[in-house]
Amino acid sequence: MTGLTPGTDRIGAVSGAEGGDGNRQDLLNGWSDLIGGDRVEVVRAGFPVEFGVVDAVMPDGSIVWLWMDGGRGRAMLFSSDGIGLHPTGPRCPVISDGAK
Repeated sequence: MTGLTPGTDRIGAVSGAEGGDGNRQDLLNGWSDLIGGDRVEVVRAGFPVEFGVVDAVMPDGSIVWLWMDGGRGRAMLFSSDGIGLHPTGPRCPVISDGAK
């Protein structure tokens, strides 16, 4: 997708959602472009904007695991749920809970 302007949908995001600062590609072709350590903005219809760090991404980009900011733990997000994920800054080291 090219030529998108503010106020258009981004990866299933709510129309009008703002995100990213140009550090990485703001308009992703899909969640498979994300990698562990990416800081992202999470945009869902009817919810406040949230932030987190990508822990893992399924190869097809259908599911992303995030460490949510504010000590809220790890969340599994499904791209089919219409959630927008937008890179917001430099990559962070991925936190590991030690599970194998």
